[in-house]
Amino acid sequence: MTPYSVTDLTLYLKQLLETNSVLRNTSVTGEVSNLTYNGQSGHVYFSLKDKDAQINCTMFRSVAIDAPKIVHGEKIIVTGNIEVYPPSGRYQLNVKALQKTGLGDLYQQFVALKDRLQKEGLFDAKHKKPIPKVPHKICVLTSPTGAAIQDIFNTLRNRFPPIKVTLIPTIVQGEQGKVSIIQSLVKAEKLGADTIILGRGGGSIEDLWNFNEEMVVRAIFACNIPIITGIGHESDYTIADFVADFRAETPTAAAVKAVPDKKTILNYLNDQSQKITQSIRYLIQIKQQLLDNYHTQLQQSLWQGVQQKQHEVAKLQVQLRQILPQKIQAFRFELSKMETDLQQILPKKIQVFRFELSKMEMSLQKNMLSTIQDKKYILTNLEQQLGVEMENMLQNRRHSLQMLDTQLQAFHQSHTQILEKGYTLTLKDGKIIDSEKELHAGDVIETVLKDGRIKSVVS
Repeated sequence: MTPYSVTDLTLYLKQLLETNSVLRNTSVTGEVSNLTYNGQSGHVYFSLKDKDAQINCTMFRSVAIDAPKIVHGEKIIVTGNIEVYPPSGRYQLNVKALQKTGLGDLYQQFVALKDRLQKEGLFDAKHKKPIPKVPHKICVLTSPTGAAIQDIFNTLRNRFPPIKVTLIPTIVQGEQGKVSIIQSLVKAEKLGADTIILGRGGGSIEDLWNFNEEMVVRAIFACNIPIITGIGHESDYTIADFVADFRAETPTAAAVKAVPDKKTILNYLNDQSQKITQSIRYLIQIKQQLLDNYHTQLQQSLWQGVQQKQHEVAKLQVQLRQILPQKIQAFRFELSKMETDLQQILPKKIQVFRFELSKMEMSLQKNMLSTIQDKKYILTNLEQQLGVEMENMLQNRRHSLQMLDTQLQAFHQSHTQILEKGYTLTLKDGKIIDSEKELHAGDVIETVLKDGRIKSVVS
């Protein structure tokens, strides 16, 4: 017997099933599972199941556009033809009509638990913990052999390579799943994670049922670490999604939410660096400008102070120059007068002393010879002391006069040196002028230079 090729056998079965009158325009009832709405084509793919079996169904866009929307767990009646899809070798029901009949058992449990927990407030926004913008350690709770883990790891590494990721192998399907999920949450807290990704690939409502278990939902609510769920496909919703801190459409979307994009961070850091550089440059310019202003003000202040002091010194020098000769002349006159007075008075006083002595000698010659001798001695001492005192007084006067001459010569020399430096003095009636307010039109002023004087008339 010649063996059939796979194609020949598949095509034979296809013809056999599709031409069978029982399998054409047949109606089937069951619960919706593995539901997928294709956004691009508009086709709908799902499974129809009961407790012992299931069949794949396809509803093309031309039928789906008028059919009622369905959800996981709903009980429906579909009418259509049994067809075989050769590339996969599977048969499916091509749905031509769809009618809702009620909710399936699992879906009813889902709705009842969701409503009860919602009334308790487990889904309220006030309980949602913020997701760290830049986490340091992420724990991923999923099956180590599923497709979801690769999508999550690849996305995390591509977006943010420095992130530390720890996989906590977790059973996400079957009877042991709910206990495994709870144990993994506890372990993630002990490891000190700051973000948890709880995820798995798509599946039927039965495959995802562990995420609808009340004990799992309450464990998620009680966890102190922000949790991102990425369970199934975009159209798959579980109660874990409602209680989590953030629900992502897929495991990959959960990884995207968990970490920032390195390009975004680099761009942000670059922008901030440029802003900081510009701010620093602007601040330096402002400070430099202030420093220049302070420097200019200080120079002007110092120069004004120096000019003022120089002007005051010059003014004092002129005043000294005018006053000192007068004082020296006065001292000389007083000294001369004192010398004249002494010359006139001293002989008279000596003569008086002599006359008194003579009288004393005559009256006391006989009985007071010794007293006369004492008086003579005293007179001699007085004459000597008077002569010494007069000489000292004359010396002091001469010394004072000599010092005044020296000061005048020093003043004249200092005044000459100042004028040698290029400074000038302006005089009016022999007095120094230090303000233009002292001058009036027609006043005659005198400018003192190092080598002469210039007279001018104010106009």
